[in-house]
Amino acid sequence: MSTDKECSFEYLAKALGPVRLEVPGHTVAGLMLGALATGASLQSSGFIRSCVQLLNAEHVPTGGEVASLTALASRLSQALAQEGAELLCFPGTDYPAARRLEALCELSHGLLLGFGLSSQSQPSWGMDPELLSFSGNLSEFCKVDTQGALQEDDLQELLSYIADELRALHRRSTAQ
Repeated sequence: MSTDKECSFEYLAKALGPVRLEVPGHTVAGLMLGALATGASLQSSGFIRSCVQLLNAEHVPTGGEVASLTALASRLSQALAQEGAELLCFPGTDYPAARRLEALCELSHGLLLGFGLSSQSQPSWGMDPELLSFSGNLSEFCKVDTQGALQEDDLQELLSYIADELRALHRRSTAQ
């Protein structure tokens, strides 16, 4: 059972229902998580606008879409700060393996976009070595064969690794 600070797959689908973007939901969630984990401020008036521009430069979001995206970003921010909260909006084992592997690829892609969003104002020579290593791993996850065999234990280990790394990045960025 998820709380109001957790981000389930069902919550992601509901939050993005009224939003017209031409990218998968896990890419949107990943973008927001990556940016928030590395220091982007949800309080910034340009946060949602920057997210939308990265995802779909042609679309100007309506007020309702901005509200939905802001609510999603707020929920992701709360889950990021709460150890043990469901964070990655990942589909459960009742979904086909191919869909779950696609979600891993989409999430990884979004996280990489999000790291770039929050790092735009930071000099490239100052990139955190742990973030660099994590980014390299995520780029490999983007290449997963979505039609391949799914080892549930391996997937759960990857998801735990991603959540742990995001929370560690978030702790470091908020401590500065």
